[in-house]
Amino acid sequence: MPITTNLRAAEYVRMSTEHQRFSTLNQQTRLRSYADQHGLSIVHSYIDEGRSGLQLKGRDALQQLLADVTSGAAQYDWILVYDVSRWGRFQDADEAAHYEFICRRAGKRVVYCAEPFDNDQTPMAALIKNLKRVMAGEYSRELSDKVLHGQLRSAAMGHFVGGPCPYGLRRLVIDADGRPAAVLESGQRKALQRGRVLLIPGPDAEIAVVRRIFTLFVDHDLEYVTIAKRLNTEGVPAPARSGSWTKTLVRSMLRNEKYIGNNLFNRCTEKLSTPRVRNPVERWVRVDGVFEPIVDAKVFRAAAERIAANPRLTPKAYILPRLRELLRQHARLAATIVTSLSGGPTPSTLLRQFGSLDAAFRAVGYDPALAGSPSERKRQQSLRILKAVKRLVIDQLLSADVQVARAGQLAFRVNDRLVIRVVCPTNHGRKPKGRTHWHDGSDVLLVVDHEGQTTAQFYLVPKHLVPGRSFLLHPKRFPSSLAQDTRCNQNELAGRLRAMLSLAQASADAL
Repeated sequence: MPITTNLRAAEYVRMSTEHQRFSTLNQQTRLRSYADQHGLSIVHSYIDEGRSGLQLKGRDALQQLLADVTSGAAQYDWILVYDVSRWGRFQDADEAAHYEFICRRAGKRVVYCAEPFDNDQTPMAALIKNLKRVMAGEYSRELSDKVLHGQLRSAAMGHFVGGPCPYGLRRLVIDADGRPAAVLESGQRKALQRGRVLLIPGPDAEIAVVRRIFTLFVDHDLEYVTIAKRLNTEGVPAPARSGSWTKTLVRSMLRNEKYIGNNLFNRCTEKLSTPRVRNPVERWVRVDGVFEPIVDAKVFRAAAERIAANPRLTPKAYILPRLRELLRQHARLAATIVTSLSGGPTPSTLLRQFGSLDAAFRAVGYDPALAGSPSERKRQQSLRILKAVKRLVIDQLLSADVQVARAGQLAFRVNDRLVIRVVCPTNHGRKPKGRTHWHDGSDVLLVVDHEGQTTAQFYLVPKHLVPGRSFLLHPKRFPSSLAQDTRCNQNELAGRLRAMLSLAQASADAL
């Protein structure tokens, strides 16, 4: 039955690809027709254009909708969506239900205008809606499999099926009869749906640079980084997507078989926004001699032989002998000793390859904890202080009838509202470059600054005051206003925490 009162509503529309040119317009037409029939007034539009529905990341409009709803800024009672799939094709149907529940808990009614059921929370509606969510996710899985099989078949026919075009080559579009149609520049895409793409030699200047890189590597025995520095010094234009020549770019070019005409595909798989997975060699698609080569095959093989003989390409096999030699010379290992080593490895390399400096040192038989190294003593001192601060804060909160639960070695949850993590700028080895990250679910950082001080200083930093996903720990590097607003002493600490908890409780009650 049509509603006679004029209620306020918001509309959410999502266009999944840029090819769906009229998708948002079609959705809005249906939503506004529904609004007219039910006496609704659309006061806000949330539009995600060209966004996948697989996950919330990247869907700024939906994120803004949820933020408005949870913060109380939403000045409407209804949320109109075209259908269940426009809300999202989440691979976990519970994720879509969770976002809808957030809206419903805030008193907003979510309506799928093109669906044949009323979203009225009856058992039948809940059953159909959940089935629709599963079908929306399954559609993406089936489509992903079809696309992959089509790409594998096209690659086996010698076509270039995706990824950045290698420097020195260009993409040639051919029609269904194999006739050349157009040469694509960087950023362009083929307009012919049945067209296929081949790789052809690019400008002579770029081809000359590619051949020179192979010559410098094979004939002059230069390293990747040396070649990159020489090209940058000489002002040789780098690929537009890179900006400058780097050792990673040079190394990838020296390994790229497309320069000798070979087509390789499916070495890695990254389906449905999941982490990239390296495929075994037997699953690769390889077609040799399908493109016109711009590098001599003998030169390419010589480069491949030098790469295979270079121990740096097996980092741990290269790193461990250097660490053993350092241990023999100094009788101990530390970050400062590694830094003094000419030619590497660097501490950042050890972190990347082993996960921590301690793990790298233990791999050559040196345990900093057992050896009592200065860095280990300082780390243990920081850890003791952090644990003592955590115990102090928990005791003060418990005395004020506050529920406190453990949320990690140095983190605790207060009244199921705030996750507070204790961190310290001098707690070496916890995070590289003095940064800590918010991805662990913490809402507040309790930064303990005890370096060079008899009495520790505390800084309570709420997440909403710090933009981005990471935060520079050292208080001396805080913005002046942030340092002033977040500083407190031991006597003020519990009171400041209780004030934050009261604010979080009030925000939750407002929902």
